[in-house]
Amino acid sequence: MIAKARGNVEAARMLLGLGWRFPDAAANRLYYAVYHAGWAFLRKCDREVPDHEGRRYFRHDEMKDYLDAEEFQSKLGLDPNWTEDWAELRNLRVKADYRQDSVRDDDLSESLFGFVDEVIRKVSRMTTSS
Repeated sequence: MIAKARGNVEAARMLLGLGWRFPDAAANRLYYAVYHAGWAFLRKCDREVPDHEGRRYFRHDEMKDYLDAEEFQSKLGLDPNWTEDWAELRNLRVKADYRQDSVRDDDLSESLFGFVDEVIRKVSRMTTSS
């Protein structure tokens, strides 16, 4: 899942670079980067992937609850305000995927990319150590 998370960040950067301007798609990819990093974290913590009618995955509301929990923040050593960035990312993903208005380029700041990179880096460190 960490490889998927990293790939999603690269895809988001590509969707905003090289003269392309697809901020809705980039916001979606950034959200999924954190979602996949969260999945890797939960598996490292021996959380069973829930079964939903024969399909095994974490629903978005489940992932939100897991990542909002103190355990995620404390085990990774994230900044106490990280939940604000996570909430912003979730809101941008909903706007990108379901609302009439679009995400703007300036909604996807370098600090938001930095937040996503930090989460992936810390989860990756945790999942590759014993």
